[in-house]
Amino acid sequence: MDGFGTHPNIKEIYLSKKQGFSESIKDKVIVNELDTLVNSINPDQKNKILKMFNVHEIANNIKETDILLLTEPFTESFELTLEEELEIYNDIISKHNPKDIIIKPHPRETKDYKKYFPNIRIITTPFPLEIFNLIDVKFKKIITIHSSAALNFKDVEVEFYEGEINNEQVNAGRKQVKKQYYEMINKN
Repeated sequence: MDGFGTHPNIKEIYLSKKQGFSESIKDKVIVNELDTLVNSINPDQKNKILKMFNVHEIANNIKETDILLLTEPFTESFELTLEEELEIYNDIISKHNPKDIIIKPHPRETKDYKKYFPNIRIITTPFPLEIFNLIDVKFKKIITIHSSAALNFKDVEVEFYEGEINNEQVNAGRKQVKKQYYEMINKN
């Protein structure tokens, strides 16, 4: 099988992290560390990017006490039913003050989270989470099941959902991203 960048037609693979990829593709990988990229662009370039994704308004409504809940397209990828996925997010939200939570849906998701969580702030503008690295946005905590996007935030506590999930693929992903996270924080 020629998956995960192993196909011979794939000559280069651009990644933003040095860890988390297979030895079988290491000769194809070109790492562009996100911090290096962010620090290399000038303020005018940053503003153009921020304007393109329209995140200024979003950033202005975030407080340092806010908790960012990163959702994932489990229903869309047929890994979990909608009910199972919403049950997980309800469990997470029930352990925190709902006023402090902001849901950032994955760009591939099609769910209308406002319908299921009317009292929670939802970021409805689709943009890559890494855009937050261009602006001075701080979160108290990031909660995820296994989103690798959480690994882009230094100096922010990342909480991985520890509840039971009856899907081997989801659990394998959770284990992998947690491993990457702990490797990252232990290097610093």
